[in-house]
Formats: sequence, C-alpha cells, structure tokens
Amino acid sequence: RISILCSMAVSPQYTVSIAMLLRWTDEIFSQSTCQPGMRHYGNCLLDTGWHSISLSALLAMQHFNDRDGRFIPAFGSLDILACDKNLTLSGLIDTMSSVPVTLQRLVDLTDNPSTCPKVIVGPSRSDVSVAVATLVGFRDIPVISYSSRSPQLSSSDRYPRFMRTIPTTEGDAVAICSFWRVELGFEAAA
Repeated sequence: RISILCSMAVSPQYTVSIAMLLRWTDEIFSQSTCQPGMRHYGNCLLDTGWHSISLSALLAMQHFNDRDGRFIPAFGSLDILACDKNLTLSGLIDTMSSVPVTLQRLVDLTDNPSTCPKVIVGPSRSDVSVAVATLVGFRDIPVISYSSRSPQLSSSDRYPRFMRTIPTTEGDAVAICSFWRVELGFEAAA
C-alpha cells in the first residue's frame, strides 16, 4: 500500500490529500446512558478506544510525513525516505455509524475541489463502506478500510477502488471450521 502511495500521480506540491472516516459517536447509542460531559454536537461519544483509533491515524500520518520509523519501521525505510509524497488531511468525518450521515458529509467534502481527497481511510463498518465505496468509486477515489470485514466488499468488479487492511469474516469461519475438524475431530456442528 505504501508503494502505491509513493507512485501516485499528484499535483506539483507532492501532497496526497486524505479524508478519514472515523467513529466518535454512534447515531443509535442510547442517550439515556450517556455520561455527563460525553456529548459531541448532541451525540454521545463512544469509548476512548474509538478515539485512540482516530489519534493513531493522525499520528501515523505525521510519522509518514516525518519519515519516522519508531512505530512503523517501514516509514524509516530507504524506499520511503526516497518517496517524494507527503500527506495532508482534507477532512476528518465522524461517521456516527450511519450510512446517510456519512454519505452526506462525504458528498459535501468531495463536491468541493479544494477539499476533495485523493484517498479515503475508513470507514470502520462494512455497511458504511459498501455505500462509501460505491459513491466514491465513480470518482475514482480509493477507499482503504481498517475494519470492514464483509465478504461482499471483496468483489473487485463492484468495488474496484476498495482495499482493506483486515481479512474478511469468511477467513474466520474457515479457520474455526478447520480447528474443529483438525484439532477437535468434529465432523459436524449442530
């Protein structure tokens, strides 16, 4: 994925603009269980694990630009040191785990030439990724999801610009069935 980024054709500034689609709040999260001070624009914030993902993504972007290999050794490699690209953030979108919310925010971002990203990182949920990959696929914008596991997204005919950094749920099922058969000696499950 890094080699793809370094070979992308970009503007003379040698920057690649990225939009990040992340979860901070959830549209269906129960408002009655929301802790005081844990609201963001009227919605209840998710736990700090989700915020850590956002901060990690921003830190990784900074480390790529600095060619800092402390946490991701490839960022300090000779290939990356020779890479003439830097990353800029064109948008940071709270998806709220909602297809309509995400699509509206993404259309607003991509309709403006000054904020339209070259790459989208996220979203985390497969149903949102299906909609996002369909929408921006028409605009030839790659989508790289860190958490969407639906096998549906494996169709390169339907989602030619979609990539993921995690295996599908099919891989889990195959591994579990193999474990049952090989290690536990089960031939069938109820």
